[in-house]
Amino acid sequence: MGSPVTLSLLALMASYFALAVHFGALEHPFLLAVLGAKVNALIPAQPWRLISAALLHLGWVHLAVNTSLLWLLGRRLEWLLGSSRFLLLAVLGGVGGTLASWWASPGISVG
Repeated sequence: MGSPVTLSLLALMASYFALAVHFGALEHPFLLAVLGAKVNALIPAQPWRLISAALLHLGWVHLAVNTSLLWLLGRRLEWLLGSSRFLLLAVLGGVGGTLASWWASPGISVG
């Protein structure tokens, strides 16, 4: 089953996590903000955070759960919807989740 979008999203999530580990961002929330976490005051001037926050994760368990679910469900959904529609769904889901967090929580958030 070819799943280029799912595999690309997994690679992006792993890359963002590797950066977070490398820079020590898991121990220092300020560094998560530097890497693109959701910070309510910054979203209007830096709308790219709507996507980057969805790709960041706070720890190994958080990353493992999200990547496992993406691996298990994403490949099937991508096969059913096609890669273009699945990418649109993934982007809308990530942006929607970050917007929901923006509305519900004033703090820094990721994933």
